[in-house]
Amino acid sequence: MKTQRRHELQTNKLADQIGVYLQMVRPYQKLILYGVVTVAVLGAAVLFISSQQQARAGASWEDYFNAMVEQRPEALDEVAQLHSGSPAALWARQAAGDMKLMTGASLLYQDRKEALKNLRDAEKNFSAVEQNAAVYPMLLQRARYGLAQTYESLCEVEKARDYFKKVASAEPNSALGKLAQRRHDQMVGRDAERWFAWFEKQEPKPPAGVMPAAGREPQVPFDLSDLPDGPDPSFPGVPAASGESEPMPDVQLTPPEPPAPDTPPEAKPEPEAERSAEPEAKPAAESDPQPAAEPEAKPAEAAPSESAPPAEEAKP
Repeated sequence: MKTQRRHELQTNKLADQIGVYLQMVRPYQKLILYGVVTVAVLGAAVLFISSQQQARAGASWEDYFNAMVEQRPEALDEVAQLHSGSPAALWARQAAGDMKLMTGASLLYQDRKEALKNLRDAEKNFSAVEQNAAVYPMLLQRARYGLAQTYESLCEVEKARDYFKKVASAEPNSALGKLAQRRHDQMVGRDAERWFAWFEKQEPKPPAGVMPAAGREPQVPFDLSDLPDGPDPSFPGVPAASGESEPMPDVQLTPPEPPAPDTPPEAKPEPEAERSAEPEAKPAAESDPQPAAEPEAKPAEAAPSESAPPAEEAKP
């Protein structure tokens, strides 16, 4: 009984305390309610904004990778403008600068004006990345290395050396830093400066029939079935690529004359007998009134020349 009584007294004491607290809070209950609602709304807003940011980030990276598949600097510039301020936009600027640099460096030996235009575009892209990529050290050093290569192609030796030195100092142990240091050392000296001064004054022209430079697409028809037919290298009579054989050219070959039949020595006709037989055949052809007799007699005269029969058969 004592234990149960003690438990009831404790319960009543707790109820009294709760009642006191409610009385104290009653004047502020509206404010508390507003605070709870505000916190709930803020939490929902944070979740919504976070989901929207994730969606935008996913869309920006998707656009970036699609532009990289196209391999066109213009497509990457569109991604950078559409998703300005995002990491994907910075990487798009970097990739566009790399493409412009590669095209400009290759055109230095063919078209200087076009080369300078591409190199200046590369400089703009790399500079934009350098200014906004402080929180991305790897991307920052890549942009600086790209600027160093751009200034080297533009024969601006001092700027190129400065940027190579920045990359080498920031990452002395990385592969990029070691490459930058080696390139910096190669550009130091009077010989290097003289070479760049000479190269800057050159105006090379592409030879006739040269292939298009990097970054320029050759004029290839979209439908390869429209290509002209190539020459047929097959010989006459040999099956061609289509499986058909060409007809042989009409060549008239004179067959060899058949050899005269072997006759025994005693049956060999005498020349005088042949001469006596000829006059006998001619009057017969002339006395014949029919016009068809003359053509028939001529083969008879030519027959002995081709294959002369034995003399014994010709006499009768």
